[in-house]
Amino acid sequence: MVCVCAESVTTQLNRSMRHEVRETGKRPRDAYSEMIASIPKKFKDSATQNQIVASLPTFSDVQAQESRHRQQRCTPVPDPLNIPEVLRTTPRGREVSDDDPQKNEPFLLYSGQGGRLLVFCAQAELKVLHDSEFIVCDGTFEMCPDTADQLYTMHGSHHGEYMPANFYGLCHN
Repeated sequence: MVCVCAESVTTQLNRSMRHEVRETGKRPRDAYSEMIASIPKKFKDSATQNQIVASLPTFSDVQAQESRHRQQRCTPVPDPLNIPEVLRTTPRGREVSDDDPQKNEPFLLYSGQGGRLLVFCAQAELKVLHDSEFIVCDGTFEMCPDTADQLYTMHGSHHGEYMPANFYGLCHN
């Protein structure tokens, strides 16, 4: 009876984790790690924990499937000099009615240096940066689009919480 329970819990955890990756775009590694970390919080018995973990798919299985799904949802940018229209406007600018002032709100703020520097930021986020007492910046080489070497972000404070406001893609030479 414990095995049946572990199998149904495993199925539920696996579905929930995959749903989160597919709906929110969360990285498979993060979703998988959070799923594994949640098991001891939900089950205090180590035998049950071990059964659940043993019946879960491996991360490499999850990564292969979910990365493919995530790639299908993401808009590829093979050429930084030719940014797809869907990335030039904000999602809210694409989804509002035609008479809304934010219709087709620009998201690509700057494309220069021969396509080597791309700056993405909407006017609302620029205002957040302008109004922030502190601006927090971060750069990464690990998590950036295939056409870029580095992703640099600026975060501004809005209602006491920091939110990403600007995204800089530093593209290949």
